[in-house]
Amino acid sequence: MNYMNKKPTNFCTEVLKSLSNSQNLKKNPIYPKLKDKVAYKISNKYFIPESSGVYFVHDLRGFLYIGETKNLQKRFLQHLQKEKNRDLINSIKNPFGDLNFYWINTNSKLEAIKLQNYWIRVLRENPFKNKLLYKHNS
Repeated sequence: MNYMNKKPTNFCTEVLKSLSNSQNLKKNPIYPKLKDKVAYKISNKYFIPESSGVYFVHDLRGFLYIGETKNLQKRFLQHLQKEKNRDLINSIKNPFGDLNFYWINTNSKLEAIKLQNYWIRVLRENPFKNKLLYKHNS
């Protein structure tokens, strides 16, 4: 599959439209559809597009980290080479099972930010390495 020319899916558009109806989303959250992935190895950088998107670092424990970026390939390399989040570094060095990098392409960095924030809220028990905290009105 040629990941380099992949376009954002209608799925992102569907989620972004649904964000305007927050009451419905509290009852029926939309979870990410993760189909594009690579093993967390530097040699796989060529399979990751240089486009904006939301990405997920995942092993058998679940989501370790959810991020957003304007360049998925560059951010993948930064996590491998220049990561500053000590908790994430330890999880990457000592994964439980296979460690994978999933992504969802977006049309812009702004879309990626909105989707990242939403999915961190939806998956509030995880990702446990994200340092972002959100208030929940429950």
